[in-house]
Amino acid sequence: MEDTNQLIYNLATRLSEAREQKKQAEEEVKNLNTVIKEIEEKQLAPLLDEQQISKISINDLDISKSVVYRGGCTKHSDRDAFKYLFDTDNQGALKQYLIVDLAVCPEAAFVLDDNDVPYTTEYSIHHATLSSILKELIESGKFSTEDIDKYGVYIQPQVKVKQKD
Repeated sequence: MEDTNQLIYNLATRLSEAREQKKQAEEEVKNLNTVIKEIEEKQLAPLLDEQQISKISINDLDISKSVVYRGGCTKHSDRDAFKYLFDTDNQGALKQYLIVDLAVCPEAAFVLDDNDVPYTTEYSIHHATLSSILKELIESGKFSTEDIDKYGVYIQPQVKVKQKD
C-alpha cells in the first residue's frame, strides 16, 4: 500500500506541476501576443506606411506589409449575423447545417418535416473565405464603417518577417 500511495502522490505532484507550468506558459503566450500586436500593428506597420514601404529586404530579413480582413463571426445560428453576405450575393460561401436533437426524435433524419420537429439551422463560413469576401466588399466600398462595427469585422495590418534563405 505504501508503494501505491507514493505512486499516487508522485503522479499527483507531477500533474499539479504540469498544470502550473501550462498556466505559466499560457500567460507567457498571452504576454507575447500583446508584444507582437504592439510591434506589428502600432509600431512597424505605421512606420512602413509612413515610409510608403510594402516590401523591403534589410540584412537577413525580408519584410512585407499587407492588410488582412478578419470577420468576428464565422459560425452562428442567427441568419442576420451574416446578413451582409446575403445582401451582397455571397451567401453561397456559407455552409448550412440542420441541427436536430435526436433525443427528441430519433427518426428525425427521415421524418423531420412530417413530425414538425423543431430544429435550428446553423450558418458557418471558413475564415479564409470570409476574409476574402470582406476584403472585396470593403475595398469596393460595398461595406460601410457602420457595417464593420455591426458585424464585428477587424481590419488589421499584417507584417511578415522571414529569414532569408
